[in-house]
Amino acid sequence: MILFENTREVEKFALIIIHGLFSQMNKGLISIENAEHIFFTPHTITELEKLNVDQSIIELIHLGTELEDLEDFAISVKEETDKFLAQTEQLLTNYQDVEFTEKILTDLKIIKKNTDV
Repeated sequence: MILFENTREVEKFALIIIHGLFSQMNKGLISIENAEHIFFTPHTITELEKLNVDQSIIELIHLGTELEDLEDFAISVKEETDKFLAQTEQLLTNYQDVEFTEKILTDLKIIKKNTDV
């Protein structure tokens, strides 16, 4: 479980996750499908909207859900993630005053065994 004190902490955390995912896809280190399983989902959007997260952040997540469509139209995922990284970094500058003063990760659980081992 991850615990936050306020919406701005949620927003900064989301931007950090978004930046990391775009960066790793940009470098070819994770697949688009993997990024979608981690964070770029309609469910994530719904949950963040319930917390009144800034619409610019919601839009970045939405863009992440559409990356597979870019491949279908032969649009460069690298070029698009370059743009998304720049947008994410610009938004992060608005959160330089947000500091996580407590440990936010309180519990990790494995709920599904990996059968690939």
